[in-house]
Amino acid sequence: MTFQLWHFLIPYGLFVALFVVFAIIDVVHMVKFGTFGMVNYVALVIFLAGTALMFWSTAQLVAPVDWTQVIGSIGAEVFRGSGSVGL
Repeated sequence: MTFQLWHFLIPYGLFVALFVVFAIIDVVHMVKFGTFGMVNYVALVIFLAGTALMFWSTAQLVAPVDWTQVIGSIGAEVFRGSGSVGL
């Protein structure tokens, strides 16, 4: 069985979409129900900056990857050995 690397982007995209939904809910609650003080705004800025840093670093890491590369099944080659492994 072979598949291309871009198949790994599907669960990653679902995770990012779920994270964005929860982040929007978090920001709305922080703005709407948070206290109007410096601590709330500092926490919001730290959260948004951390999120932006994570997305930027992820984009930098996955940008050079060839997502059309085909990955083969290694299971057949591993278990087709000489059979000298004994338990």
